[in-house]
Formats: sequence, structure tokens, C-alpha cells
Amino acid sequence: MSPQNSSRAWAKSCAGETVEGKYRLLDFVGSGKIGAVYRSDRMDVPGIEVAVKLMFDQPKDGWETEIKKVAALNLVESVVHFHDLGSTQIKTGGRTRVCQYTVWDYIAPGENLKMYLDRVESVPASFIVAVVKRILHVLDACQDKGIARHGDLHAGNILVGDSSASTRDDNLEKRVPIFVSDFGYGVTGGKIAPKDDFNCLANIINLLLQHTSVPSINRINSIGYVRA
Repeated sequence: MSPQNSSRAWAKSCAGETVEGKYRLLDFVGSGKIGAVYRSDRMDVPGIEVAVKLMFDQPKDGWETEIKKVAALNLVESVVHFHDLGSTQIKTGGRTRVCQYTVWDYIAPGENLKMYLDRVESVPASFIVAVVKRILHVLDACQDKGIARHGDLHAGNILVGDSSASTRDDNLEKRVPIFVSDFGYGVTGGKIAPKDDFNCLANIINLLLQHTSVPSINRINSIGYVRA
């Protein structure tokens, strides 16, 4: 087993462990470059689910930037909000690791846009509009709050909520809730440069267009539509 697969397997085995007597890790949701995410339960108020992210390696420079960005957006809907952080030891499978943890809203069913598109294969044009509107709503809020940019937009950082929590849009059509998460560490002039939000949004739209039956539009860039 490769070191990467071994690390992922160990992270999966952490499900069922507790964090500082405050959170029980219920299910492994996924992992990335930074760490692993778990659907978790608050032990002081059972039944309230949160997402706990464990970071097993030394955090990158500027890791706190994400928390500062999200804190400034604490009253903005469609943002995955921050709740807590700390450090702990996780012992499982005969191995103990020190890690830092952060706690966020849990968006059921724990599915990002890439996972969603892989599962449903095709989406209507109205879904594309709903996703783009939610992202633009958050980017506009960033501008209002003095946040230069999200800095790391991609399909893995857009979460698709449970269809049972669908709301109606201005046309009274039901739309699944869309959330923006994992704001980038980078800031202008910092050690890590932020990615351009609108180029990233164009990449998301291109991905969405690959999963729709609309025949007349096949690509989009940060300026406008490119027709087939």
C-alpha cells in the first residue's frame, strides 16, 4: 500500500474516536491535501451534527486566513461557518498522531459538487444557474466585507445539500441548497497567492456544462460564452 493510501486508510479508521471529549467522529467524509473531514456529533448536545476537520501535518503558513475570512461572513447564507478549533491526539490502529482540528457546519449528505455530478451524471440548466448564483452571492458578500477573494474555488469546495432541504427560487421552482466552503489560505502580498475567483468560477461552469444536455453552449471563460 502506498504511503498516501496508508494515510487515508488510517484516517478512515479514526471514525468512532472522540476529540477532546467534545466531538465524536461518526463517519469519514473525505480527505485532501490539508487533512480529513468527518461527520461528527457534539457530545454535549447529542444529535447536533458538525463537520470536524483533522489536520495531521504542520499547518501551512496562513492557515488561519480561512477562519478570518469565514468569521467576517458569519451572517452570510450559503457559507459553511466556523465553530471551534484546538489540538488533540488521536490514537487508533496502534498509532497515535497529534493533530489540529477545526469544526464547521455539517452540510448533509456530505457531498461536494464533483461527487454530486459523478453521481447524477446530468443536470438541468437551472441547476447550473442556481450554483452560479450562489457562488456570486458569496463573492459579492466577500466584496462587501472587505475580503479580497475566496481564493480557492473549485468543485470540491462547493457543497450540495440534501434535496429534502430544497427551497423555492424566484420562479417558485425547487432548488437544492448550495454552499461555499474551504476558503483559500492565500492573500494578496502574502506567502501564498490567492487564485483568481472568476477564472475558478469559469472552470466550475465548464465542468457543469459537461454534465448538461444543453447543446448550444459547450464552454465558458471568465469573459463570456463560447458557443459550439
